[in-house]
Amino acid sequence: MPECSVCNAAGDVKSVVDAELLKPPGERKNLRELARLSGFSRSALSRHSRKCIASIRLESYREKVSPTVGGRMVVRWPDGKLTLYGEPFPETAIRDTDLIFVVEYAKTNPATVGNPRALPATQENLAAFHELALQEDAERKADAELDSPPA
Repeated sequence: MPECSVCNAAGDVKSVVDAELLKPPGERKNLRELARLSGFSRSALSRHSRKCIASIRLESYREKVSPTVGGRMVVRWPDGKLTLYGEPFPETAIRDTDLIFVVEYAKTNPATVGNPRALPATQENLAAFHELALQEDAERKADAELDSPPA
């Protein structure tokens, strides 16, 4: 099937014709006038209006109703890297319809964790572990003094 001559036209011409055909019937130029101005035949404009403009309208409606249809789920990790299905993904390839999930890790206070020693030994956590150990030691000494017999 031959391709649409209007769709294959230079970008400005196609966009002007599309904009005119997308106007409500009472506001747009008739096909004869548009054919005279654009240089396309009336039948080419009619075919373009029936076949191609309909798909443009449907696509526009789909984007309004559900902008994520056709979108991909891209993950942005804390180090700033992007992945798509676990594979590295360039930032320049992001589309308007893509969903970007941003992963952020919560800072954990070792004192509020059931087993703080299970946390990774980062510099920040090591300082908190030390503080927690000093608190436990002070509590243990206080309990030992209460339990010891008077002298």
